[in-house]
Amino acid sequence: MFACSAPDGTTIGFLSLKPTSEFAVEIHLMGVKESWHRGIGRALITAAKVHAASQDARL
Repeated sequence: MFACSAPDGTTIGFLSLKPTSEFAVEIHLMGVKESWHRGIGRALITAAKVHAASQDARL
């Protein structure tokens, strides 16, 4: 699971991955607080893609 925190430490977004095969994962669940919608989701997806690639898998 990936999470983003505000400067005060509160969680503002998260993303959970689910393996679908040896070479692929999909986003199982994702949430971002409405007041933080600009860019946080994109950052979470980028982190998930980097992680998947490090495991020789695709998102």
